[in-house]
Amino acid sequence: MPVTTNWIGESHFERDPIIAYGVVLIMCSIAYNIVEYFVIQTEGEEYALKRAVKSKTKENISTALYFLGIGISFINPYISLLMYGTVAVMWLIPDRRIETLMKDQ
Repeated sequence: MPVTTNWIGESHFERDPIIAYGVVLIMCSIAYNIVEYFVIQTEGEEYALKRAVKSKTKENISTALYFLGIGISFINPYISLLMYGTVAVMWLIPDRRIETLMKDQ
């Protein structure tokens, strides 16, 4: 992440660094989903996290915005950065699914 972020700054928001940044973000998104899957598999079917994240809407929207951002960066890199920023803001908002489940226990 720091390499692509620095590259964007040094190149003054050219297209190629923004595409590379989007690819790194997609890889992070995929890695998050893989880790979540294996944590749930390791802990078993009755694990509280599995019940909390059964709806993967937030994860799917994030990945879709990253893919769209990469595609749109060929047209307008600034819109891509806006999409990447939208995902960041989405994840800054606390995840109510997990909070609700933990309060119930």
